[in-house]
Amino acid sequence: MSKTLVENPVLLLFLVIGVGYLVGQVRYRGFGLGVGAVLFVGLIAGGFDNALVIPPVLLDLGLALFVYTIGLAAGPGFIASLRRRGLRANALVLVVLAAMTGLAVGLAELCGFSGPTTAGIFSGALTNTPALASSVATLAGKGLPSTAPVVSYSLCYPVGVIGVLLAVSLYRRRTFKQPVEDGLVTHTVVVGTDLDRPLHQIAADENLDVRFVRVAHDGTTTIVHEDDADTDPAIGDHVSIVGTAGDVVAMTDLIGSHIEETTLVDERGVVDHRRIFVSRPSLAGKRISDLDLHSQFGATVTRVRRGDQDMLVHNDFILLLGDRVRVVAPAEAMKKIDRFFGDSYRHLSEIDMASFGIGLALGLLLGLVPIPLPGTVLHLGNAGGPLIMGLILGGLRRTWPFTWDPSFSANLTLRQFGVVLFLAGIGTKAGPGFFAALSKGTTVLPIVGAGLAITFAMALSFLWIGHKFLKVAPDELTGMMAAAQTQPAVLAYAVEMSDDERPNVGYSAVYPMAMVFKILAVQIILLVVGMHA
Repeated sequence: MSKTLVENPVLLLFLVIGVGYLVGQVRYRGFGLGVGAVLFVGLIAGGFDNALVIPPVLLDLGLALFVYTIGLAAGPGFIASLRRRGLRANALVLVVLAAMTGLAVGLAELCGFSGPTTAGIFSGALTNTPALASSVATLAGKGLPSTAPVVSYSLCYPVGVIGVLLAVSLYRRRTFKQPVEDGLVTHTVVVGTDLDRPLHQIAADENLDVRFVRVAHDGTTTIVHEDDADTDPAIGDHVSIVGTAGDVVAMTDLIGSHIEETTLVDERGVVDHRRIFVSRPSLAGKRISDLDLHSQFGATVTRVRRGDQDMLVHNDFILLLGDRVRVVAPAEAMKKIDRFFGDSYRHLSEIDMASFGIGLALGLLLGLVPIPLPGTVLHLGNAGGPLIMGLILGGLRRTWPFTWDPSFSANLTLRQFGVVLFLAGIGTKAGPGFFAALSKGTTVLPIVGAGLAITFAMALSFLWIGHKFLKVAPDELTGMMAAAQTQPAVLAYAVEMSDDERPNVGYSAVYPMAMVFKILAVQIILLVVGMHA
């Protein structure tokens, strides 16, 4: 069997991926290795026979796909996070991760770790595969062995996941649990009082994030557009309101009472509503206000479903391919609106390979650009270059005639394929060195201990500063913690504990900054500690 796999590396690749995914699905009390299990199955395969190696070109391909699609997806959120309070959140990430970089260098000096081993400890303790990839690519570019960082990463990765999960669990037990919002809801409200201000003004004055969709007056239903600033219904009129449960209930109490038995949403005669896929490339990156739906169709968009999340829509909301918009419009205009948005699920599965190929090529070229530093020259490499270019192009979204970001589902598919290619390739390559390290217990224990120190120091300092000094709400802070750790398992745990979308908000605000910093940090570690094993 071993000979067959050596002679058929593609068979080996997909066997490692398939078995890795099966192992990753095994969970104990909510914890599982997930896609990270592919790395460990690759390590076992490589340790079993050092001839079982996946071709390096597939490793490089997987790495480039993985980090570039991460950049594309994170680009818009990264740019948005640099505004207003996102600056404080990203400053917290930078300060804590800079301190952890210093701690890693200090531990290397104390314990006698080499630069490659320290880079792997840092990457594993903070569970960041692109950082590992950055160190591997840097060493390979210098013609140096790249096994050491993979070995120490593999030893510290489980500690990095479990340690932060424990820290988040302890933190949540010591903080209050926020009221749970059950996503977006729609209420039909009968106006019970004379309103002294238009509806939009009332919502703004009370700081309530809601949308008014329909108003029924004397048996006639009309659509309310966000720029209808003078919407001012009379007593007895029916108004439909969309927003989070807390805001909708608060708005209802201000203007009247909720009608349980009959709602305007159920009336689909003159005014209709529908979920429509955004599959027309020219709409990607445009704001709702740019679409001019009001004057074209008499329509309005009230919410968007992106992935598994429903989001309330305002005029400045930016559309992406693959979004499902909820449109409220005159019934006779629905077919035209379908054609306007595209509404083609098949089209969403197709990738504009011209845009994707050129963007990724630009990222790889950026990785080759030398960055002079005192005493040396730094390259972003196949990890940093595509990631930075992905952030730039993802933030731009569209530059005629290119639509840089594929649909949400296509991005996830490419990202998933890229990461398993990289993990399987790097696992089989490092397998022999991994098991050689395990046979030397005196080497393993200091590495795991150092990883544990970095993990807990990062988690506890991040949560303490964020809670005590920045006063970040607990649910949002745990999401930020997951992003600082760049660990989806921690995010999933935070969301499960909160039953709320606030962890996702915190995660998206700082994830890109954490990702970029860690990739650069391992290069700093290699420069300071040294690149030789």
